[in-house]
Amino acid sequence: MVDEYSLDIKSLTTLDSLTETFEKLKADKNDYPVYIKNDGLYYIFDVYDQIGAGTQILGVRFDDKEGRVCFTLEEPDIMNQLKTIHEWNKKGIINPDAATLTEGRVYNMWRVVQGWESACVTSWGPQMGKDVVVQQIEKTILSNETVRGSLNMVSINTKYPEKCLQLLDLVNCDTKLRDLFYFGEEGVNFEYTADGKVHKINNEWALAVFLIVPLFLLRMAMQVYFVVIASQSAWISLLDSAKMGFIGRFPMSHLHSKEHTLRLPREIFGMIPEFVL
Repeated sequence: MVDEYSLDIKSLTTLDSLTETFEKLKADKNDYPVYIKNDGLYYIFDVYDQIGAGTQILGVRFDDKEGRVCFTLEEPDIMNQLKTIHEWNKKGIINPDAATLTEGRVYNMWRVVQGWESACVTSWGPQMGKDVVVQQIEKTILSNETVRGSLNMVSINTKYPEKCLQLLDLVNCDTKLRDLFYFGEEGVNFEYTADGKVHKINNEWALAVFLIVPLFLLRMAMQVYFVVIASQSAWISLLDSAKMGFIGRFPMSHLHSKEHTLRLPREIFGMIPEFVL
């Protein structure tokens, strides 16, 4: 699509800059360029710290040196983007059931995501079975809130602190283990191609792998063709947290039983330190 329409994605970094392109895609492809569910394009609020309130309408803009708490819906930057979204809706660029849709779809012409650039070949592309292209649309934001989802810890009560660190080291350094966590069991869920890429046999492996392993050294999956213009608003926080392990939400207790509902491949258990098993 990028080649077909000679899109300069570096210039398509604001909502209003996308309108003309979306109008053409709507007319040519007979599909909705912006296909969203009922949480909307919530990323427009990401430049505001929600100060622990858990609501998008109240916050402090990260680059506001005065630290002014504001009602975000009255801020010019948010209001202008909301007007653009309203314009898209009237033009049929957005799917009409967006307000009531509870689940999105796999296929998207365009979407906004948070992550690092390499995720387009390790995650976003393979998830859609497409080849995607990304472009950063916001400055990198690093805050206490953005890094809390990927912190690592070793319990003060553990009898094996050294072994815990060994496991963190293994998850971060062993490409084979990361592939198993990410793609499933070799020969069952995926296979390696002659050029060292991953060919997915099926989509039965549904583990939330971004909570478990860093994705930087995964084998690339085979892709087809597509375009995604993505937000990279947390590159630094994710890069730094990935270096720390990035398995913060995967309880060690999940590894105690080989019959656990996560159905970890047998190969994974062969690579995990014996004390866990």
